[in-house]
Amino acid sequence: MATAGATGPTAPVTRGGQNNGTNTPTREKAKLLLIDAGWSFTESGQYVIIQGRVRNVSGLPLKSIRANVTIEDLNGQMVAETMGGISPLELAPDETASFLVREPVNQRFDHFNIKFIMDQSSVPFAPAFGPTAGQVRR
Repeated sequence: MATAGATGPTAPVTRGGQNNGTNTPTREKAKLLLIDAGWSFTESGQYVIIQGRVRNVSGLPLKSIRANVTIEDLNGQMVAETMGGISPLELAPDETASFLVREPVNQRFDHFNIKFIMDQSSVPFAPAFGPTAGQVRR
């Protein structure tokens, strides 16, 4: 999984797209700024909530972005993977959106990685804080 900490400040775009002459951005043009990300437990202690905020810095509206979160153990082995949408669903240029995913608690949880997806391809993102913004440790 591409993360800011593992691959530099942006994740690679994995598939190409064509600009159809409208304001719909191609995947190459889509870009987000990860403003913050963190985790907490629900009051019952049964779930971990992973949430954060992103800003559209591509200059074009973005639609249907999803946050793909991989939870890993101390050795980097995947414990769980979950996905959630960002709100609002359409993100205007310079607009900020939030994401939230919920996953049952697993005692092996140590850190999580974030990847943003639009049209089944990764969306590059730059961290607004620290060199390992794509990976957050417990």
